[in-house]
Amino acid sequence: MSKFKNTIVSNGAPLTLAFALSFFLAVSHAAKAQTFTVLYSFGSVVGDANNPHAGVIRDPAGNLYGTTFTGGAFGGGTVFELSPVTGGGWTETILYSFGGTTADGANPVAGLVRDAAGNLYGTTPWGGTSNKGTVFKLSPGTSGWTEKVLYSFTGGADGGSPYYGSLVLAGGYLYGTTELGGDLSCLNIPGCGVVFRVKTSGGHESVLHSFQYSPPSQEDGAYPLGGLVRDPAGNFYGVTNGGGTTGAGVVFELSPQTGGGWNETLLHTFTQPDGLNSYAGLARDKAGNLYGTTFGSGLIAGAIGTVFEVSSAGTETLPHIFTGYPSDGSSPDSNVIVDSKGNLYGTTPNGGTSNGGIIYKLSPGSSGWTETILYNFSGGADGSSPHGTLLRDSAGNLYGTTYTGGLGSGVVWKLSPK
Repeated sequence: MSKFKNTIVSNGAPLTLAFALSFFLAVSHAAKAQTFTVLYSFGSVVGDANNPHAGVIRDPAGNLYGTTFTGGAFGGGTVFELSPVTGGGWTETILYSFGGTTADGANPVAGLVRDAAGNLYGTTPWGGTSNKGTVFKLSPGTSGWTEKVLYSFTGGADGGSPYYGSLVLAGGYLYGTTELGGDLSCLNIPGCGVVFRVKTSGGHESVLHSFQYSPPSQEDGAYPLGGLVRDPAGNFYGVTNGGGTTGAGVVFELSPQTGGGWNETLLHTFTQPDGLNSYAGLARDKAGNLYGTTFGSGLIAGAIGTVFEVSSAGTETLPHIFTGYPSDGSSPDSNVIVDSKGNLYGTTPNGGTSNGGIIYKLSPGSSGWTETILYNFSGGADGSSPHGTLLRDSAGNLYGTTYTGGLGSGVVWKLSPK
């Protein structure tokens, strides 16, 4: 059983359920004027990239890189680059189109990670030799970019279908999760998912943990959809979409053991009132506190998702409960990010004034957390349904994507503070 406690905190005191909704509405307000810019609208030409589900990453020169779920030369999704143009504007280059061969990956959902040499790494939930997903590498060269499938999942003990979570690159290995596969004796016949690592040179895969949810004898997590976050000591943290004592998911830690192997600790089990069914990974601040989102919540009538914190001291609290259209976002399915002051930033794909999703900021204070809605997506030229993890630069600009809107196939956008 987890040692972590479940509370909702305001002014240092637990909230009653009846008072909770009024409190969270009271601390929500709209942002002062900011500058929202669409950097690129997908679908402008035949064969363009379409429908980005993940966010973007940035290189030292200011170029942005991301993936799209569909589009490209074969319709199986793409890896794209956006480059700033002198004098203004951005140029899109499709670096790779998935689906050109039967062994290639297809329809990437997760974002990318970049190494010091400029290579890009990512996953696809489908495609590969067994159609259970891949880990891929894209390498720049004088004649363009070259893709290599580092590993094809079989859906067996090695895992299958890596989904939303971007990979973590550390020590020559790529670390991630798969939704399915692993221990096939768990509750779900296709497996309850794994935490894996793949060597960047050679592509050897090993499983660090197979989730074994099989109640009531085994109440491990199940179906990790988001990625991992790593601390300086080499421990990994993540969330599962299901499993635990209520089936609503768990927050877990994997720690390397002297002599080999990894030990799993369940840091928190969701009770459903405090959140259920996370599709995202975690963010970690310098103090070791973990932050994430859940897609749903049974806490209050009308509550549609949460932002949760699991503190380094072992307490779970809810910085925010989403109440949905028209005054708030709903159903968050992406990571939050945290700045040096402890503010959290994220998106929801639904809710807001036009029900096209929002960009939000949560700020900690002596009387609890304050939500600021930074932007409401209209569903028009500005895009609709943002899903990916945000990117924040040193100037405080936020970058992200929407799955739809713009010309119809989503956009890449920038939000600048005023």
